[in-house]
Amino acid sequence: MTTNLITKYRPNNFADVVGQQNTVKSLQGICRRGDSQIFLFSGPPGVGKTTLARIVAKTFGVENTQSALIEIDAASKTGVEDMRQLQELLMYRPFGDSGKRALIIDECQRLSRNAWESLLKALEDPPEHVIWCFCTTEPTKVPPAVRTRCSKFELKLVSDQDLSDLLDIVCIKEKIELPANVHDLLIKEAKGSPRQLLSNLVIVRTAKNKKEAAELLSSVTDNDASFQLCQYIVNGNGSWSTCMGLINKLEESANAESIRLLIVNYLGSCLKNAKTNDQAGSFLEKLDAFSNPYNGTEGIAPLLLSIGRALFSE
Repeated sequence: MTTNLITKYRPNNFADVVGQQNTVKSLQGICRRGDSQIFLFSGPPGVGKTTLARIVAKTFGVENTQSALIEIDAASKTGVEDMRQLQELLMYRPFGDSGKRALIIDECQRLSRNAWESLLKALEDPPEHVIWCFCTTEPTKVPPAVRTRCSKFELKLVSDQDLSDLLDIVCIKEKIELPANVHDLLIKEAKGSPRQLLSNLVIVRTAKNKKEAAELLSSVTDNDASFQLCQYIVNGNGSWSTCMGLINKLEESANAESIRLLIVNYLGSCLKNAKTNDQAGSFLEKLDAFSNPYNGTEGIAPLLLSIGRALFSE
């Protein structure tokens, strides 16, 4: 599916990571020597924090199963009880050959103060089979007592040249022919983020010229949450709490009707590029859930109804 370009081209090992050469080199040394079990990845959205956390876990031998590789969105699990349940789970080795377990906490700055305090003891002396990875866009909100226990890595925006190389590779493999000026527009609008680059490519892959591509991109805000929401809806694998977290972010700068238009344009692009009848049918069903304009007096409720229909109708 075209909308899965981000997943399809997500690096699975250090050699495939785009940019971040210094961070990758340091991580390789730490993983080889086993110098640390606790990592803090910070940096702008879409530059590879969670991806590197997964690669670190894999390098330490953590198997890609739900019981061994645990990923938590701190926006939806912020409390002490959530952290206690995780710590109880981490006491035991998972099934599998390596017996290793990794916990990746995304957007960790959203954890409550009490939740952080409940983690201090576990981070001071973690079991040898456990790897902790914290990912954040706001490292200053991570308590100092936690930061001092971590191997810290600050990821940078990816260079235009590295983004251009990635775009060329993906276009060749996906048989996408972009006009030269559209190629340059994608690099510019990615703003240093490989994830943003691939998200934008999904939207403009059929554009005939720069003007058409710019119009398509303008229908989607540059808020990272908007792309995540669209992808959750299209892929049909988003949890309700995660979607509501994204809606809360978007509400700060957009009303329900503008969010609906954003989703409609994204789904329209996906439908236009559907490769099979099954894909087209799925996109049409989801598009229908957002087809009617919203009454501004009803607030956010019509949007929530549309999201519910798109996520649960199947």
